[in-house]
Amino acid sequence: MDQLSKCIDSRETESEVNQSIQLGQSLTVNQTPTLFINGRSVGGASSWNDLKFVIDYEIEYQKTAKNAGEDCGCDVRLPGFAPSQPGSVKPAGYPIPVDGPTGELLRAQGRHNMRPAHLHFLASKDGLKTLISQIYVADDKFIDSDVQFGVTRHLIGDYVLHENEKAPAPDVKGPWYSLRHDFVMEPGASKLPRAPISGKAQGERPKIPHLA
Repeated sequence: MDQLSKCIDSRETESEVNQSIQLGQSLTVNQTPTLFINGRSVGGASSWNDLKFVIDYEIEYQKTAKNAGEDCGCDVRLPGFAPSQPGSVKPAGYPIPVDGPTGELLRAQGRHNMRPAHLHFLASKDGLKTLISQIYVADDKFIDSDVQFGVTRHLIGDYVLHENEKAPAPDVKGPWYSLRHDFVMEPGASKLPRAPISGKAQGERPKIPHLA
């Protein structure tokens, strides 16, 4: 104990400690232990089954992904319901295509074709049913009239604006938003959709008319 106290008081390793802290912050590490598997951060005390699940999934991803070898840029918390802090941009609403029967039906009903802004989430853990959901932006003008009727009260998130606070991610400058949301998962078999979606649209993005 005396040796530890002397080490702390001497500050001989202070610069090394600060460098380690800065490195952890740059990688958004906020708990111990945190492991990185193919660019995917896994935080918390994880069992071997949990780690094997991520490793096997990453191997399968690399087999099927056209962009094999690139980091996924994901952030995962496996045990229990520990919080996760993935990064994104604040979403915007968008129109669905109306060049077929769907468009004819919407026009006949006098309805718009807009989806309110939302973020998609996929949560997976061994022993729990895979959860795929989305969290909507409360102040979107179409929040009460989603063309797909997907909005429920429990799926409306609280996107908090931070104008004078430092963002957790070092590459984010200026005002930023945070979102905290708790997902409840049911016990059952954990199954993931085949990853990734390999087909990608080519050329210019089509211009979809707004019926709003």
